[in-house]
Amino acid sequence: MKWFPLTWGHLAGGVLILAGTAKLVGFPDFAASVRTWTMLPAWAQTVVVVVIPPLELGMGTALLIQPRSVALLAGFTAVMLAFTAAYSIQLFGFAKPDCGCLGLLAAYSKSLSESPFIIGRNLALAAIGIVGCVRLTKAAP
Repeated sequence: MKWFPLTWGHLAGGVLILAGTAKLVGFPDFAASVRTWTMLPAWAQTVVVVVIPPLELGMGTALLIQPRSVALLAGFTAVMLAFTAAYSIQLFGFAKPDCGCLGLLAAYSKSLSESPFIIGRNLALAAIGIVGCVRLTKAAP
């Protein structure tokens, strides 16, 4: 099933492009949601607001172009795990953050934004990268 890793890379890339695009389209809402992350100083919140959307768009595009790249899928996995860790630290160590993960889709996401859902969703997304990496590594000559 050589098509399988290709599917994981495309899926991961599509998720990142959707997330990055939604953040840019709903930029004021995304920026406001980042301000609820009180564990971050103001300067770090600004960095997150400026860096995350282009990072997601760039990595997503790269995954669509090179969906069989173990390095890109590993990077996707690392990003998803980092987002999950940051969300968990904010949630359990500070206060419940707004998840502006999907920009304008946040209104729908807010209806689902119970903490276990977001952590579970992010871990499921990270699993996409892990499965893709494992499949690509096993398929390598």
